[in-house]
Amino acid sequence: MTDDSAVTTWRATNVAPIDIALGLAGEVVTRACRAGAPLRWMAELALAAAPSSVAAAMADRGRAVRGVAEQLAQQALVTVVVPAARSVLAGVDLTQLLREHVDLIGIAEEVVAAINLPEIIRQSGDVAASEAIRGVRAGGMHADDAVAGLVDRVFRRGGGTAGQTSG
Repeated sequence: MTDDSAVTTWRATNVAPIDIALGLAGEVVTRACRAGAPLRWMAELALAAAPSSVAAAMADRGRAVRGVAEQLAQQALVTVVVPAARSVLAGVDLTQLLREHVDLIGIAEEVVAAINLPEIIRQSGDVAASEAIRGVRAGGMHADDAVAGLVDRVFRRGGGTAGQTSG
C-alpha cells in the first residue's frame, strides 16, 4: 500500500524512487558483505566439528538460500539497472557520438578499396560500351538491309540478293 504523503514528498523534493532503490541496494550489498565474513568463519568451525550428515544438510540449505539470493539479485538488476541504463542512453545522441569518435570517411574508403569499386565501375563501363557498339552495329545492319531493299525495288529486282537481276 502506498502512502500518498510519501509520494507527494518525493515529488516535492525531486527524489526519484529509482535513486532510493539504488541506495537501498547498495546498503544491502554492503551489509551482506560485512555480515558474510564472520558467518563464513563460523561455518568453517561448524564443518570441522559437525557430523557429515549435518554439514551436508547445511550445505543443501546454503545452496537453496544462495539460489534465492541470486534470483533476488537478478530481479534487482532488471528493476534497477535496466531503467538506469535506459535513462542514460536516452540522453545520448548516438549520431553525434559517431561523428565525433568514428572515422566514417576512412571506413568508406576501406570498403571501396576492399571491394575494388574503381575496377567494378570500369568493367561496368566496358560492358555498357560493348552493348552500345553491338547496338550500333545491329542498327547499321538493319540500315544496310533497308537500303538494299530500296535499291532492289528501284531496280525492280526480285527477292534475290543485291547485284542480281531477275529476269
